[in-house]
Amino acid sequence: MTKDVLNGSRCKTRSKQLALAKEKDGYEAPNLRQAIFINFMLFVSKEISLFGKGKFTCCREKPEGKRLLAVGSFRYSGLLVVEFRDYGSNRGIGVAAVRKL
Repeated sequence: MTKDVLNGSRCKTRSKQLALAKEKDGYEAPNLRQAIFINFMLFVSKEISLFGKGKFTCCREKPEGKRLLAVGSFRYSGLLVVEFRDYGSNRGIGVAAVRKL
């Protein structure tokens, strides 16, 4: 997973964020499980917090009947998984990219 959200991906609609991740050759936006697992393992094993304070990556899937989900802002108090609306105005939500398997 990229160490930060992609340049130019913040303050965009979710569909534009997902398209930006696909533009990176061999990459795509993370699913919820990937975003949680990679963030958690890097923090536990190397004390690396991806994205920085107050930054989140959107995820590919949208749970049925729920708002969109974003993962990030990992601190010693824990990893945040937040719901958000697709307004494209939230400066903290961008998109990271993971290698396609």
